[in-house]
Amino acid sequence: MEEAAERWLKERIDHTHRKAELVRGYVDRAIIPALGNRRVRAIEPGEIAEVVRNYRDRVAKQAGAHKEGRAAARALLGVFKGLFGYAVESGWLQQSPAAQLTAAVVGEPLDARDRVLTDDEIRFVMTTDIAQGPVLRFLLATGLRLGEAYTGHREGQYWVVPPEFSKNRREHRVWLSDLALAQLERRPWAPRHAVQSWLTEKADGWTAHDLRRTFSTRLNGKPLSVPPYIVEKMLNHILGGVMGVYNQAEYYDERRQALEAWSAWLADFTGKQPADIVPLRKASQAA
Repeated sequence: MEEAAERWLKERIDHTHRKAELVRGYVDRAIIPALGNRRVRAIEPGEIAEVVRNYRDRVAKQAGAHKEGRAAARALLGVFKGLFGYAVESGWLQQSPAAQLTAAVVGEPLDARDRVLTDDEIRFVMTTDIAQGPVLRFLLATGLRLGEAYTGHREGQYWVVPPEFSKNRREHRVWLSDLALAQLERRPWAPRHAVQSWLTEKADGWTAHDLRRTFSTRLNGKPLSVPPYIVEKMLNHILGGVMGVYNQAEYYDERRQALEAWSAWLADFTGKQPADIVPLRKASQAA
């Protein structure tokens, strides 16, 4: 299994999958420790289901929330299906032992998440000196998804997510405030799988996507009160209804102003201006 998994990762995942590091993380954390020394043909559906459920319980215990455990287990089941599908295509098996398994092995369906970070959690993200801190601050400052932070690139004072790495397959351009630029200066960041592992094991029940939800919630609320259609554009969401059909404006100026106001609010809310932001502002003005 360990050899098969490594071949699958190298041939099908590492260079083409949008979330390659995340997939590899599931393999390294769950599949190899449990089944790595087993023969591929010897694996039974029940064994896969047991690994998935054990991983669900482990993540739920670490994260302190059952929802996170079920979400991680569903993702792991998807990795199993991909790996054994590759084994069938390679002629090692005639039928995948994961094919008959459904999300029912994980438990009841997930409810829609509504988690936003508390005031103390926002302060933690803004001031922590852990290796994952710059990535967490970049996500909070920009509203980007975790994958978009790793697959995008800088163009001047914009972070650009190419269409192939965007959820809606549309290019996403995000203005980089001084706060966001300061986090880019801290690259190379901790690897994506290390950030995901920290969130799973150390964060108090919140996820990378909850940073994005916090970004949206705070921008829509007081005192910032950014119009909802501007926030939706900042999140790279497609506007719904008649507005989505007739309004094709991108609102780049309004989005830039909102991101600058948001970053200033974060600095004021934290109680101090992060020391590494001021030189960047001076340098950009001098340029």
